Amino acid sequence: MKLEFAVAQLSFVDGSWQDAPDNIAIFQESSLFGDGVARGSLYVVTEVAGEVEGRDHLARELIETVRREYAASRGSIAHALADAVRAANDFFYNINANLPPEARRIAGITAAVLRDNELFSAQAGPGLACLMRGNELRRYPDMSPWYLADDAAVADWLASRDFQTPGAVPIGIRRNYMPDLFHAWLNPGDLIVLSTRFLVHLLSNEELKDTLADRHPDEIVKSLEELAGASDLSVIVLSASGEITPPDAQAAETPFAPFAPPLPSEEEYLDVPWSPSARQIVAEPLAPTLPAIVDVEPVSTIDEVEPVEPELSEAELAHQRELEELARQRELARKQEQEEQARERRAKIQSGVLRVGAGVTGGLAQAFGRINGAAIGNLADRTIAGLFRTIAKATVFLIRAVVPGEPKEESRRESSPVRSTAWQLASIVFPILLIVFGVFTWVTYRADQQRLQVQAINQLIDDANKTLATAKQLAGSDRNRARDMGQNALNLAQQARTKSNNDPRASKVFYDAQDFLDSLNGILVLFMQPPFLTLTEAQSNATRVVTHYPDVFVFDRGTQIIYRYTISDTNTGAVPTSNPILKTGEKVGERTVGPLMDMMWLDSNRLLALDRNGVFWKYDPGRSVWEFKTVTESGAWQRVNIATSYAGNLYLLDATNKQILKYVPVGDWWTSPVTFFNPGVSPDLTTVVDVTIDGDVWMLRSTGSILKCSVARCTDQPIAEIDAPLSKPVSLFTSPTLAGLYIADGGNQRIVQMDKATGKFSRQFKPRGQDRDAFKTLKAFTVDDKRFYFVNGNQASFANIPQ
Repeated sequence: MKLEFAVAQLSFVDGSWQDAPDNIAIFQESSLFGDGVARGSLYVVTEVAGEVEGRDHLARELIETVRREYAASRGSIAHALADAVRAANDFFYNINANLPPEARRIAGITAAVLRDNELFSAQAGPGLACLMRGNELRRYPDMSPWYLADDAAVADWLASRDFQTPGAVPIGIRRNYMPDLFHAWLNPGDLIVLSTRFLVHLLSNEELKDTLADRHPDEIVKSLEELAGASDLSVIVLSASGEITPPDAQAAETPFAPFAPPLPSEEEYLDVPWSPSARQIVAEPLAPTLPAIVDVEPVSTIDEVEPVEPELSEAELAHQRELEELARQRELARKQEQEEQARERRAKIQSGVLRVGAGVTGGLAQAFGRINGAAIGNLADRTIAGLFRTIAKATVFLIRAVVPGEPKEESRRESSPVRSTAWQLASIVFPILLIVFGVFTWVTYRADQQRLQVQAINQLIDDANKTLATAKQLAGSDRNRARDMGQNALNLAQQARTKSNNDPRASKVFYDAQDFLDSLNGILVLFMQPPFLTLTEAQSNATRVVTHYPDVFVFDRGTQIIYRYTISDTNTGAVPTSNPILKTGEKVGERTVGPLMDMMWLDSNRLLALDRNGVFWKYDPGRSVWEFKTVTESGAWQRVNIATSYAGNLYLLDATNKQILKYVPVGDWWTSPVTFFNPGVSPDLTTVVDVTIDGDVWMLRSTGSILKCSVARCTDQPIAEIDAPLSKPVSLFTSPTLAGLYIADGGNQRIVQMDKATGKFSRQFKPRGQDRDAFKTLKAFTVDDKRFYFVNGNQASFANIPQ
């Protein structure tokens, strides 16, 4: 039985609804594993305590670490989920270890995998999962100190380190970590809820059952939204549906074996502050255990810890790390030199053996090739036959001399050809044996070379991982040294990739090192969603993307088509909506669509497309209806390729005449244009590739310069303090509500943000290492409150903006 799941999500953070939440994520099976072995869909809810600044980034990193580790996993799903959570804890622990105690944070992770009709859940720190079947409700874990409403009691419990299960330990304070794991078989009609811990404070057991009973996830989320008010609550709700058939008897009745590897007896906890939240708890005890729900019970005890050894000072730690790293580098260099010398010696010996073998084989082959086998056989036959005849005659003579009587005449025997054939076979077999020996020697040599190659790759990957781990530990105290170590890790990983292009371990550490260096250098990493549009026509050339959430519109200038997509409810993709919505040559009403030049979004919540034949095409997304209006003066439209809108006005770039044509609305449409620039203002617009307006007119040139214009003048606007100049920029965007100007810098494969007030560089964005090719051929770009939208090559995609 394979179930289908409906899903809905809710996230209130700091009292506001999150359209693209940073602390919850849903990863469908196809996006995790592609065409590989099916290992289920992944659902993650995180809860990061502490100051608002940096919290969302940490939540995203936790989720991405869980996703990356689980997607790369093999074998048992329970083990893989535990490993993914452990990796997230390692990341968080390393950050805390390099911060002063008062700046450290804790976090909770609730992660679940749904595969067919099985639920695997991992709980680490605050948070919970609920399973409702009929009128029975069960929480995972059943009881936890995290459910306490008294924050002072929670703080005292944390300080006591009295953790009853491994998963009760919050993320980020213990190096060796193991979450609590649970498992259940699902039936149609079951409801699964993954939530932050506030859900326990918000609803009692009976109230939660009433909220969940006989409702679709969308309805449940709506009810929770009303109940939560301005409180922080993040929830993923899933409901199972499908054919109601009895599960396999063994699966339904056999408990899943408990899983929780033993933890070390000595463990160090970091000191982390706990911030109370003054929220009353109203939770009641849970209903009795469901007999039909089978779960993995967590380990009930945890080993006692011993006091922490006194810490060294920062200077002593830095000096100790420097000495350890220097010794490690020297030992690594020595080992590499020894291995290289050994490889050279083996290569020389094997090469010499092969050369000698080849020379001997060639000489013998040449010598045997000149041998006349028949002549040798005949000569040997005559010699042996003559010898035997002499011996025979002497014997006969002696016999005749002794024996009386007259001897009889005997006929002469002919020689046999067997000896001649034997010599011929020997001349053939011996060279073949030598050739076989040479081939065997060569195969052995190649196998040895491959073994040494594998050893060298493994050593490089191991060294790269260790160097990167050291760099991450130094990031909080010595950024310059951390940067050097990160670059060393990147170089080692690149050497491993050069030796083996297809080794995923080398690629992973290379991308991790690249992302670490980006983060250290102030580059914000973008996690790209899968492309939602792929253009397959040879002449396709998408040059404009326009968004008004949840709609995204893409204009393919090459095929003269406009597409419409809608962002999915999970914010992980987009789905087509009646595509294409407009195409040159097709009739809309009584009018045939002419050549399209550009499109834009209007303040009246309409999409506007411009037809070179002098036609305005206006689209109402709510009704999916096009309207059109012709313009009387459209001669200049043949020269226009770029257009935009602002405050209801239209602006068309006439580069030939060094002017912008401004159309002021009359009612719902536009009539004749006026020129934007005053007389005497004639900027060079020949290399302008894009324009955006927020009151000022900003124009981007293909040379990398930016023009800031008003009706009276145009001035170059350099980006101050930028690390590298723009190269082959393709698009820019701003609005009156944005403090920054965003530029798609195609040559440097990044998005640059400039402060409009100061003209200074603010920050830059790049795809994470493994998605770096997502900006390889940037063509179009736009921004909304939460996301970047791109056209790269022939694909359109988006990414959430890091905060």
